[in-house]
Amino acid sequence: MTRERAGKRSYTRTDRKRGRYIKARPAGSRPEDIAFDATLRAAAPFQQQRLADAENDLALQL
Repeated sequence: MTRERAGKRSYTRTDRKRGRYIKARPAGSRPEDIAFDATLRAAAPFQQQRLADAENDLALQL
């Protein structure tokens, strides 16, 4: 693991699962370490629609 430049703004790619990530990116074929905050941000716009669908649902909830 080496950096091209010094400072926080230089990118370092590593296989270790430690530290904080710089930005979210699409997962490959087998996602092992998901970006939880990006996942929530992507799902948030659909929650109002899910609530509306649940109110009109005819299924019996026990």
